[in-house]
Amino acid sequence: MKPLRDAVERFDIEEFSSEFVEINKDRGADLVADCPFCNGHNKLYISKTKRLVHCFKCSSEMCSSEWNGKADLVKWIMLCKGWKRGQAVQHILKSAGIFRKFNYVPEERDISLPRGAIKIVGNCGPDHPCRMFLRSRGLEHKIHDWYMCPLGSGDFQGRIIMPVKYMGRTTGWEAKSFCGQKPKSLSNYLPSTIYSTDLWDRSRKYAVIVEGIFDAETICCNAISIMGSDLSYEKFAHILAIKDWDVDTLIWMLDGDACNKQMKIILEWASMFFSNKFVKLPSYDDPNSMGSIESWNRIHAAESVECMYDQLTVKGKHHASYS
Repeated sequence: MKPLRDAVERFDIEEFSSEFVEINKDRGADLVADCPFCNGHNKLYISKTKRLVHCFKCSSEMCSSEWNGKADLVKWIMLCKGWKRGQAVQHILKSAGIFRKFNYVPEERDISLPRGAIKIVGNCGPDHPCRMFLRSRGLEHKIHDWYMCPLGSGDFQGRIIMPVKYMGRTTGWEAKSFCGQKPKSLSNYLPSTIYSTDLWDRSRKYAVIVEGIFDAETICCNAISIMGSDLSYEKFAHILAIKDWDVDTLIWMLDGDACNKQMKIILEWASMFFSNKFVKLPSYDDPNSMGSIESWNRIHAAESVECMYDQLTVKGKHHASYS
């Protein structure tokens, strides 16, 4: 979390704290104030060098689960502002001029679907190969949202067309073969593109990160596909933008090879903004192949990022295999 650590070291905790508490004394390295939680006179100490806050009265009385008398800078900002962790981190990074790398600005473009694409619903009966393929993958409910190109309709014949939308606009698509055409998948979307299911619901408190669109739709609720096994700054910034700070936990549900590739990114980027958990998957399994019920069983058994990292690390060296 080096970007956050650097930003914390540069953050002016004195200026920020003075907006919420009255500074009574300045002892050089420490500021002394009345505690806003217990009203203890000169009980609150704010360290300018360590960026830590400590109330000696609250810590001895264990005031509450959220505020036990001690806080680092992130928690202190969360308490003062009433923010979630992501908002506090954003504030710290912005103050240091670091947050710009995580800003997501979608390109102004709309993507047309492939020529010959038609709606599945109303054009494909229950016994059509397209419907049968989706049924075998547990995704027949998507016939109302997805398209297909019939056999003999051109370059994309025999493929299901899955639009990718952002803010109501079609920004890309992926085409998957249902009749054995090669290659199995074709696509047209920006490198920063992700596919989300229902994260516009502001009540969502967590998101499940998976690789493919089929995986996301198998999970259905709270899912984000990173459209492959690679996670870039741009894709991660897009995740931040789409959640609008409502989601505070990410559950990573990637196969072994992909998880190994993303471990450094998860530890350095995602841990700044979210609590992170892992669903352990063998390299040959994914949510769509397991099905919805088994996927959710594994989601409920997800382990913390620290636990998974301990399993992946031996004497300071990273394992090559996750499965």
